[in-house]
Amino acid sequence: MAAQKAQITIHYVSYAPFKAVDNSLQDTLLAAHNGILIDINKALCGWNAIDADSKILTQQFIPIASDELNFIPEKVFSTITYQTEIYTRHLQ
Repeated sequence: MAAQKAQITIHYVSYAPFKAVDNSLQDTLLAAHNGILIDINKALCGWNAIDADSKILTQQFIPIASDELNFIPEKVFSTITYQTEIYTRHLQ
């Protein structure tokens, strides 16, 4: 069974108005955004996919890069990239 290396990137976008000197709403929303990123990483780090027959489709997901807290008008986005291996028998 051969495996092909793959990178999977998760993009997470959430609402967060522009940063102001005293903007407790954005601080709360940024904390929530970071909390979701932690939850995503906990869910995917070391996870592997299996099919309905309990055959492994991928190796574990290993985080290799992240780009967090990028701002666009009234939104914040982050990306996390994971390395995995997809078993090629499922690509045929």
